[in-house]
Amino acid sequence: MKISKVSFKNIYGITERTITPGDVNIISGENKLGKTSILDAIQTTVSNKGLRPRIIRNGETEAEMIIETDTGLEINRLKRSEKSDSVKVTQQGQKVSSPESYLQTLFSTEQFNPIKDFLDKKPREKNKTLLSICKIDFPQERYVEEFGELPTDYDSGSHVLENLERIQSKNGKYYKDREDNNRIISHKRATAEEIKLTLPVGYNADDYRDIDISKLYEEYHKAQEHNKQIENIGTEVTLKKAEIESVEGRCEKKVKDITDFCEFQKVSKKKEIDDIDEQIKQLEIKKKGIQTEIEGLDDKRDSDIETNRIARDEWILKSKSQIEEKEAQLETMKEIDAEPLKVKADEVASMKEYLRDYDRVEQIKKDIEELKVKSDALTTKIEKARNLPGILLATANMPIQGVTVENGEILINGLPIENLNEGDSYKIAIEIAKAKAGELKVILVDGFEKFCTKEKNLFIEKAKESGLQFFITEVSDHEELTIMTI
Repeated sequence: MKISKVSFKNIYGITERTITPGDVNIISGENKLGKTSILDAIQTTVSNKGLRPRIIRNGETEAEMIIETDTGLEINRLKRSEKSDSVKVTQQGQKVSSPESYLQTLFSTEQFNPIKDFLDKKPREKNKTLLSICKIDFPQERYVEEFGELPTDYDSGSHVLENLERIQSKNGKYYKDREDNNRIISHKRATAEEIKLTLPVGYNADDYRDIDISKLYEEYHKAQEHNKQIENIGTEVTLKKAEIESVEGRCEKKVKDITDFCEFQKVSKKKEIDDIDEQIKQLEIKKKGIQTEIEGLDDKRDSDIETNRIARDEWILKSKSQIEEKEAQLETMKEIDAEPLKVKADEVASMKEYLRDYDRVEQIKKDIEELKVKSDALTTKIEKARNLPGILLATANMPIQGVTVENGEILINGLPIENLNEGDSYKIAIEIAKAKAGELKVILVDGFEKFCTKEKNLFIEKAKESGLQFFITEVSDHEELTIMTI
């Protein structure tokens, strides 16, 4: 849709003007003649948003703006200072309901000076604008499908190519996570090598892992107890033999004591007899009794000695039996060399002390493998984010041909956007304006000479080829406002 006729009355410094435009319309003249006013009036008519707050010509109370299009659309807008503004929109003579809402679908404020605005942008901003017209269907679910998750660097308000650029960039989470992973891998490898240096040469953990050290020491202690038992039995035999000798000695001493005691008794009793002899008469009866008692003492002595000897013989016989039993036991027992058992147990105990470090090294190896898998997965995601733009651009409906992304950089025909010549820059700027234009394909360009200093004819040629309708102002030495249609 293009404008076929424009009529203005009482706008800014213009009393009345009617224009029958073509595809490219150059409005020129000296400053203050109303060149920009015409562009502002066109924008105000279709959007109700002008560049300046007051459009009504000084001294007037009402400004009228009428635009007709090649599709039969007519827009009639009145700006009033004493009454409410009004707008009437008809299509093929039929009134359009909700005219302001309808007009918003036809024209946007971005259609005013889009060429200059684009050319004045910095390269990064140009890239962003360029991306905004690249319509690539890549919903949130697709990110999850491609990356197995919704990447942290995803921004729902950004273009897919911008998102992919952030995802694969050195400042992106995947790249940083991979760097962190690789640092951890390097640290763990260094730690494992340090631990390996503390292990004995040729150390094989499996040689010691399943050995029960407690059982080795248990065998060692059992051997010690066995040898102690042999030692104790030998000591017990020796003590028994010594005890027998002691018992025999005590028995002989006791016999001697008994004999000595009896002899002493004899002497004592004979002395009594001597005393009694002096009293024979009085003590004859007593003498006979004592004599009888003396005679009985020998029998008692012999009886006590015999009883003592019998007890001795019985004890000695029992002890000799015990000795024979112990000696027979000793003949069946051999001392065990416990020292090798202790050496073996000490060796295993020493080797088991390295198991913790060995297992730590093995765990570090497993950790490194897991980290490598994670790092490889991150690399895959980074590479995917780098490769997807090329894949998407190859199948996308691109308003501008030759757009590619390499290593996150947007290129046009292999060149960064800042390296393009003036002609190519005009072409891209016009294509972007075309993509951003509403149904009313009108582009308003104010101050043509401010950005087009060399290739004016080239710009006009690109403009005519675009299918858009241009209203362009430029300062000239014309004393009157002139409109040239090309």
